[in-house]
Amino acid sequence: PLFRETRNTAHNASRMERSLPLLLPLLLSLLSVKADQGLEQLAQAYDAALMGMHTDGTITGYLAKDDIYDNMDVYDCTNDYEYPESPISGGALEKVLNRGYVILGSRGNYSSASSGTYTRPPKGASPDIDREAFRRVGVHYGRQLDVVYNLSFSATDDVLRSLLSGIIDGTTCNYAQGALYGGLQRRAVVFRPSCSTLGDTVHMCVTASSGVADVAALNALIAATNRKGQAVLGAVGTSTFQTLQQIFQDAVVITYQTDMLAIAALKAEGSTLLGVAASRLASDYDPSVVWFSVGHVENLVSFFRREPRTENKVANSSAEPYWRTGNTLLAQVYNAAQVWLASLGTKSDIYAAYNMTVVDVGDCLGKESAYSVPETPIGTLQHVLSSGKLTIGVVIGESYPLKVILPGSADPTGALTDLERSVATWIYRQYSSVKPVIATYIKYNSSAELLAALDAGEVDVTSNNAFVGGQYDGEARRNKFQASCSSVSTQLSLYVQKSLSVTTLPGFVEYLMAHSAENVTVGALGTGNVQIAQSLLGVNVSVVLCENSTELFQSLLRVPRRVGIVPDYVPTVPPEFGELVEIPLGVTISTCAFFRRDAYDACGDGELDPSCGEECDIKGNGCTATCHCDTYFKPNGTRACVAACGDGVVDTNFGEECDSSHGCNDKCVCKDGYHSTGRHCSKSSMVATHLTPLTCYRRWVPL
Repeated sequence: PLFRETRNTAHNASRMERSLPLLLPLLLSLLSVKADQGLEQLAQAYDAALMGMHTDGTITGYLAKDDIYDNMDVYDCTNDYEYPESPISGGALEKVLNRGYVILGSRGNYSSASSGTYTRPPKGASPDIDREAFRRVGVHYGRQLDVVYNLSFSATDDVLRSLLSGIIDGTTCNYAQGALYGGLQRRAVVFRPSCSTLGDTVHMCVTASSGVADVAALNALIAATNRKGQAVLGAVGTSTFQTLQQIFQDAVVITYQTDMLAIAALKAEGSTLLGVAASRLASDYDPSVVWFSVGHVENLVSFFRREPRTENKVANSSAEPYWRTGNTLLAQVYNAAQVWLASLGTKSDIYAAYNMTVVDVGDCLGKESAYSVPETPIGTLQHVLSSGKLTIGVVIGESYPLKVILPGSADPTGALTDLERSVATWIYRQYSSVKPVIATYIKYNSSAELLAALDAGEVDVTSNNAFVGGQYDGEARRNKFQASCSSVSTQLSLYVQKSLSVTTLPGFVEYLMAHSAENVTVGALGTGNVQIAQSLLGVNVSVVLCENSTELFQSLLRVPRRVGIVPDYVPTVPPEFGELVEIPLGVTISTCAFFRRDAYDACGDGELDPSCGEECDIKGNGCTATCHCDTYFKPNGTRACVAACGDGVVDTNFGEECDSSHGCNDKCVCKDGYHSTGRHCSKSSMVATHLTPLTCYRRWVPL
């Protein structure tokens, strides 16, 4: 079930798959020992390679080669990701480089037109990305780095459990970030997701005879079928299964291993399936079926083990300021609110009020019942409930219709602030005997200023129009902070004046190359859009930051040599800005809210932290539950304690009277009838005093 990518150097051929003996999985699992450090470095190196592939068009080339239909790139990272300077000694990245291969896990015999086939050998877009990304990691560090596939798993959760136990180094790159692990926990919380590899647009396939052509018609068919029996839909893969559960809540959803099996089941004579969610190729044409998008994109990633953040480690988290704990609980109830509000139709009603048509990036899948509300609030969540205020930090700027935040005392307005106020109300209703929770706002001049305020405890959460892919203090925002479920996802577009006679992105890039000597510029709203536009347009143009939508559109008319702009979502261009041409960039942007990561107790994480007052940090071996050495044990500078008794040194601080085999017991205490003479114990002797004369006899008293 394992395959290693090898090169036929004798013939200078491309890679070939070589099957390894069936007993080798056990050997590899022993070699792939769970590293205590360097886990984040391995993920960072992969992200750096991946973003290089996005920037130079490698991934786009794979999609074209594999004939993938309607794949939408989800931009959750920027092109400034860097490789770690030097791998930590003994860490996960160094072990992989020294070993010469990385072990990736996937379900065996899984096949999807949109991502690839993990059979023998794996092929398609996702395996191509797997191999090329780790090849680039190896090249960066001057090594050859191959891929070994462990395809022995029959279920996705089995793959993820093996990742936690260290049997594999990571998953293949076709795992939906938003699905649930164990049916209850978001994968992105338990594991460390990579940057997005692909954006898999979810399509339904129905029979042409059904007359169904969109989501509304399918829901009507489900309702009609349920009046007679039970409506059944099919899905390929765990994440798509959870997506359909969320969208079509009145239907039973069953799963299939491959697209081919699902579509064959739909077309079979006497089939009770109303439709299947599967992937299609661009060249697919079958008049007996109809395909339509459900308006949902699954963000596909690789998963790695998550490394604890050492800067959040403290001696006693209960003694920390309130805002250093309970943030994960606040994020949990915030996400539950968003999922429930979506199921109730509140989110779609808000977007409709602002004439918004949005695509949903699935980073919180499954039924709303899977998103529980914490029973015992602490820290930040408890403060929100007791104060009746959810304090939200916002950046001043205009990004209509998503959000308008003006300087001064005026309250923010827009679709996303309406959603935030609905979230605050929903949170209040989940708890009894508390004040109504109201969303209150503190304004900041920049994203960096806002995130610094969040980090310092000035606000409970950022506004939910934060770009998940940005950087903060040289680190990816989504690693430093916790990201909420996606609040809104929009497709990014470039706007140019009609006089340019340009209607496509390649055409605009050619225009830039032809006019590069003229110092032409493109404007973009927000730092995230600047980084994305620069990555897509290349070095032939300077992309200039604008913080205000009105100013951005006006710049296209007023700024010399401004040839294009990249705003946030705009349903309709205001007529005062003239007749503009919209060029879709093929990129979906997700916005989220950011929360702090909680402080946690150093004791129990398996690492010795003297700065937190620890003498040890391991179960047993003389180490107590408070990470101090027990009686008769002493620290020795490692995670474990050593027995004080037996080292030949009398440690009176540990209750020792001796430390040898001469009259000394196994607790280093002198045996009965012995007394301490240093390291040894000597036999005690009775000293009798004969008193004379006899007249003193009566002075003796019985003992």
